Amino acid sequence: MKKIIIILLVQITCTVGYSQTMDDVYAAEEIVWFGVDYSKTKLIGGFDNPDRIIGEYFSKWNYRIIAHISERYNGKLYDKPFVVDVAAAIVRSEALHGENITTFGSPPPPFNGEQIQEIINLCNSPDNQQGIGLILISNYFGGRNKEAQYSGVYFDIETKKIIQVKNYLFNGSGFGMLPFWDKPLFHTLERIEYEFKTDFASFRFEQRKIARQQKKANKASQK
Repeated sequence: MKKIIIILLVQITCTVGYSQTMDDVYAAEEIVWFGVDYSKTKLIGGFDNPDRIIGEYFSKWNYRIIAHISERYNGKLYDKPFVVDVAAAIVRSEALHGENITTFGSPPPPFNGEQIQEIINLCNSPDNQQGIGLILISNYFGGRNKEAQYSGVYFDIETKKIIQVKNYLFNGSGFGMLPFWDKPLFHTLERIEYEFKTDFASFRFEQRKIARQQKKANKASQK
């Protein structure tokens, strides 16, 4: 049976002087997709050519997931306009060296807030300087269970403040390097999309409830 584990770790919404929450994500007109960042990833055992993975596969996975979103979601993310801005993530990922990311033994722990913030601080774009960004950060893939862990991060593009972090762990499956590791990547995005739609439905219900209450209060004040 295919193992699917979802690790829900951190929701950062209480930074001093910062009041954005997931409601701001739901209300955003568009989501800027900053791609998949492999700059802190680890390959755990069994990878014969890590430099090829760095130089070839990291960019391919980024473009394959864009194609996946375009095909599965008709070019939108959560029914919102889908803006692609993955160049910086690919450059950071391809700057690695194979000997520095290959390891053996147990998987590393999930990223802490400081490690994630380091990457978010580098999400600069001349084309998208405001709004809500979403990025996947690869923690590791491989190991005894042939799994991959990603952190899904929503953030404010202008301030670089993190709105929410969730960690996802899925097994690879299939044949061939690209298709095998496509699976946990696609499953991660599909899970994020499912969570967004579920929570967004609750958000819209509450907004409509507030609007009805306000309308009722306005009528009462006019009497």
